[in-house]
Amino acid sequence: MFETSEISIPTGKIIVLPDYFVDPRPSQQHFFAGLIERNEKLSPIFVVQHGDEYGLVDGINRLEARKLLGRETIRAVIVDVIQVRPEEVIFKPDIYPRFDVDQERVALFADLMRHGQPFPLIFTTRTEEGYTLLDGKYRLDAMKQAGLTKINIAVLPRPKDMLFAVVRFNNFSRSGVLFTKEDIREVVLQGLENGLNIETIAGKLEYPVSWVQSLVQHEGGERDG
Repeated sequence: MFETSEISIPTGKIIVLPDYFVDPRPSQQHFFAGLIERNEKLSPIFVVQHGDEYGLVDGINRLEARKLLGRETIRAVIVDVIQVRPEEVIFKPDIYPRFDVDQERVALFADLMRHGQPFPLIFTTRTEEGYTLLDGKYRLDAMKQAGLTKINIAVLPRPKDMLFAVVRFNNFSRSGVLFTKEDIREVVLQGLENGLNIETIAGKLEYPVSWVQSLVQHEGGERDG
């Protein structure tokens, strides 16, 4: 998604800062290690620069997987982390697949936030309208409901394909509410209508081609027209 912004940095120069909530999961680390050994290309991690070191914003399991294998570098994207009012983050329905918001889950997140529970950063990118949401709709709604006046957000380089980036972020998120297969199917169909083929769409979403193909097939094997 951010090919022009990716850099290779030494794993030994990456630090985990207490200001950013990261969620290590050993099972995911071993899963990613297996992908790396098979030469699969993983998404870059996100970091903020601190002098000659880098603070980890997202991607601890991919980072630990490379360390497990003795790899000394990792692909990363440098992002900005800034503080804004929740109202400054713009939710654009046209770049989000259709999905229902579970208000009980929003209320739960809001209650936890009032009690100081840390949550992962919200991911945004700069557009003509302002800070446009890429990942964290439930967290953003909860922050507003909790009455927070200032929130920290990660500001990423603008993805080449906003809609595909939103799906990619959401379905690999550590705290978000996943899109349904029907939501993703609508995105795939939109891509087909815009002249993309299945292989290209699967690459943008980072899903297996066969799975993406299955989303647009009837039980009899014919693709929806």
